Amino acid sequence: MDEKGQTLESVKFNPLTCITGKISLTPGGIPPIQREHWPDDDKRKFINLPFDDNQRGCRELREFLEKVDAHFESKEMKEKIFGDKTKKYVYSPLTKEKSDGESNY
Repeated sequence: MDEKGQTLESVKFNPLTCITGKISLTPGGIPPIQREHWPDDDKRKFINLPFDDNQRGCRELREFLEKVDAHFESKEMKEKIFGDKTKKYVYSPLTKEKSDGESNY
C-alpha cells in the first residue's frame, strides 16, 4: 500500500496490443497535470478511455474486456494461477464503473 492506503499492483509482462475499431475520445484521454494525483508527465502515462455506447469500437472493446475480466475472475483461473494462495489475491477488473461525481477530466 502507498502512504494513502491505496493498494498498488504491478505485473510486468510483455506489452499487450489491442486493435480496435475507430474510437473518438469524447471525454477522457490523457489526464491534466494535477498536483495531488498526477503532478508530472511521468505520473500521467496512461489514457482514460470512457466507454461510449454510441461508438461501435467502444462497445466491441468493452465486450472483449468484460470477457477477459470474467475469465480471470473465475474460480478455476484463480486456482490455476495462485494455487492454495488464491484467497490472498484480489483481481482488479479492466472495466470499471465511474463513481458518482468522478470526472472524465
